[in-house]
Amino acid sequence: MVTNFGINCRSFVLWKIQFRLEKKMDQSERTRYEINGERLLNNIDLCFMLSCSKRTLQRFQASGMLPHRRIDQKTYYLESEVRNFIREYLKKPTGEPGK
Repeated sequence: MVTNFGINCRSFVLWKIQFRLEKKMDQSERTRYEINGERLLNNIDLCFMLSCSKRTLQRFQASGMLPHRRIDQKTYYLESEVRNFIREYLKKPTGEPGK
């Protein structure tokens, strides 16, 4: 689907999510957690970036689409795995309304 401005909607959504990811990364410098030098994100970070609920994240986890780690009874996500998830999830075509 192409808008009047010639921008692919899927590309725009991907850009919007990546922009939020970068913005959140900049904001979270003071509370940064890492594993082997790679940044970890928590549920709150990911819900904000993806504009989804915690339950939606649980569905992604249960389906195996979104790898996660449990540390001290909290769920964390590697930044690289989140980026891969965003690319893979948005790459798959979804049914359009009315079709």
